[in-house]
Amino acid sequence: MSESLQAQLDELLSSIPAGWHDAYIEGFWQGYEKACREITCNLIRQTSFNDEMIAALVEIDIEQVRKLRDELQH
Repeated sequence: MSESLQAQLDELLSSIPAGWHDAYIEGFWQGYEKACREITCNLIRQTSFNDEMIAALVEIDIEQVRKLRDELQH
């Protein structure tokens, strides 16, 4: 990366308030967790996949899959 481009990038990054970056990261992970939950619930409802298969597809702990399956049954 050229020094000029790096300087522009550094200037831009330094102008963003730290709180905004933190809020963005927090919002991103909340959105990611919500999407993961929705995908997992849809897989439980709409497929005959077992818990191990779903955990592997969504890349979450199998206990989380079992907890969601239990919630959906009640």
